[in-house]
Amino acid sequence: MDKKKKVKAVNPLKACPSLSTSLMFQTNKANEIAFARCEQWAKEHYGIGLRSVWIMICCDGGTMSQRRCADVLGINYNVMVNEIDELEKKHLIKRMQNPKNRREHALRLTPSGTKLLGVILEAQKQGDIYRHAFAPIPLENMPTILAAARSVIDHETE
Repeated sequence: MDKKKKVKAVNPLKACPSLSTSLMFQTNKANEIAFARCEQWAKEHYGIGLRSVWIMICCDGGTMSQRRCADVLGINYNVMVNEIDELEKKHLIKRMQNPKNRREHALRLTPSGTKLLGVILEAQKQGDIYRHAFAPIPLENMPTILAAARSVIDHETE
């Protein structure tokens, strides 16, 4: 069986040095890299992707409607249905139909989902995910990065 050789991506800042003056390009590229690393980490360690993790976080401590969760996370409704289907198959989320409106569903973590989310949040708290996603940035810089991201989000949202 042939093992695929991992090909390292071209460094765009070396290929096109003028991009090193573009903050927007660099933050976008860094986000793409961090997201891909986190997605890989989540799938390898927990068997689910980042969107699924975010959905579970939204349902932590109660219920949230499927539509509200999609709106909060900026996930297309069709994609959200697929994500929930997968979480249900893994017995991590329960989708409950509103008896008064059969098109409306509430989401709640199952006991297995609550347990897995606890493991994920503990790994986040310990910095395991951040060390992987944001290497080589030191872990002590994460609060500053998080505060900067939150500031931009808060500035643009209600």
